[in-house]
Amino acid sequence: MGNLDTKGNLMLSLFSRTLARAKTPFLGMRAPIARFGGGGHHGQEDIRKKYGPIHAPRVADKIVWLNVVLRTGYFQRVPAFEGETIMKALLRVSVPDVTASCEGGEDLHSMSERPIDPLTMGPFCGNCHIIIPEPWFKRLERPHPLETRNIEEASYPTTPHSRLACCLIVDKSMNEMTVMIGVTDDLLEEELVQND
Repeated sequence: MGNLDTKGNLMLSLFSRTLARAKTPFLGMRAPIARFGGGGHHGQEDIRKKYGPIHAPRVADKIVWLNVVLRTGYFQRVPAFEGETIMKALLRVSVPDVTASCEGGEDLHSMSERPIDPLTMGPFCGNCHIIIPEPWFKRLERPHPLETRNIEEASYPTTPHSRLACCLIVDKSMNEMTVMIGVTDDLLEEELVQND
């Protein structure tokens, strides 16, 4: 018993001296750092030497800001992510007067895929009608014939700068783009009901 007590006291004094040297104001004690392969994470040092620094993508690098002009005349700043449609960004933040009845067309063959599948039927409703003012309109890719057909056959008023939000995929070149919410069939019906 005497030996155990001596060893126990010896270990305790060694432990307390180690703690006294390793104290930090926030954590109380600092954990020992294990070093494998000369420091750093396993093998990352070799990768850094060969390819340069390792950078993980940040969410802020993927965000594209859209300036949305509501039908009331007020602005709303909407964050969108590269690769999603403008319609998804508008619906995610619940922009008023945007209804997506068909959600961009078919589930299987969507207008948001690139390249666009030749078997797609395109968008059905046109309720995500938006207007892109100049100079932004010139910077966009040309509309697909199915999108153009939908806009031309619409029963609501359109402009030469009309587009469907479900057909426009967000990319970095759209950062700070102005998007105006257009009139759609749903909005015309609501106004008719309110006026009666």
